[in-house]
Amino acid sequence: MTKSEPKIIANGFTDEELCKWMEEKLRSVRFLRSALQEKQELLEALAEVDARIKNLECAASMEYGC
Repeated sequence: MTKSEPKIIANGFTDEELCKWMEEKLRSVRFLRSALQEKQELLEALAEVDARIKNLECAASMEYGC
């Protein structure tokens, strides 16, 4: 099954203006993907730090059985 191409209603934009608009949208999508990847990496790093803190709290505790 072949998909048809999407249709864009230009609302008076020239071809050049429309191309510039699409380029800006693509740039924004790339920045968003990059930011989401960075967020994921930071969340993973935070989880590692949280695990270290939990281990250190247990090691530093005066109570037995952490």
